[in-house]
Amino acid sequence: MNKKRKILLYCVIMLVMVSACQSRLPEYSDLITLRIYGQKTLGEDDLSSIDMLAAQYADCLFTINDKTNTTVLKRIAPDEDLNEWNNTYKKNRTESILKTYQLLNIYEISSEKIDCLCVCEAEYADWQTPREEYLFIVEISMAKRSDEWKITSSSLLGTAQKSNTVVIRDDITDEIKFIGKACK
Repeated sequence: MNKKRKILLYCVIMLVMVSACQSRLPEYSDLITLRIYGQKTLGEDDLSSIDMLAAQYADCLFTINDKTNTTVLKRIAPDEDLNEWNNTYKKNRTESILKTYQLLNIYEISSEKIDCLCVCEAEYADWQTPREEYLFIVEISMAKRSDEWKITSSSLLGTAQKSNTVVIRDDITDEIKFIGKACK
């Protein structure tokens, strides 16, 4: 092989290596697909119901004017204390509008009990938080009661400003996490 071909081959190899390193971090959360863990006995109807229920709950959590949509919340999460929700939002002067929601993980504990992980994007503000678009990672627990899924509890696992954060799934652990956006 002559010297020019060796140099050209070396340049091509270096270019491939550099471009491969730069494409390791996705820039958009829509690259994250739903993962199901556990027994994996949920049917298509169950998955559809779970996704719809989690979306409605996310809307109750992050679409707040003066008070929570108590009609929907009472139907989908009968164990929740509606007065506590409204008092908390009122006390904190919370204003929020849900922009997007995505179901990320379903952990099937049994055919009657699951935990879900979702990411929500909302324009949010309260007495100590400036109005901005934020990302929220929420865990939602559900149980099947009389052949219908109901929400039993939820936990906020993480919050970040959307302007400087990306949601990713870790390649090794499958964990959902926030990372800072790369400097431009």
